Amino acid sequence: SVLARHGVTIDGFFDNDEMKNGVTLGGVPVRLPAAVTEAGGGPSTILIASMYENVRKELRKQFISLGVPESDLITVEFE
Repeated sequence: SVLARHGVTIDGFFDNDEMKNGVTLGGVPVRLPAAVTEAGGGPSTILIASMYENVRKELRKQFISLGVPESDLITVEFE
């Protein structure tokens, strides 16, 4: 994949939909955002990607309130 060629690995996905919690997507687990507090040492970077501005803003606010530094968050807009 393009990400792998650039040395980026995906360790998991976050989604607020409780029905998706625990399922896998391409072999990668989907977790609720609160799972960042369970990770040992926390993720190095969280990519927030959505075509909906309100979703991007809410997720960013959620991760910050969970203790993720703003410098570890990257927001991407999909059209």
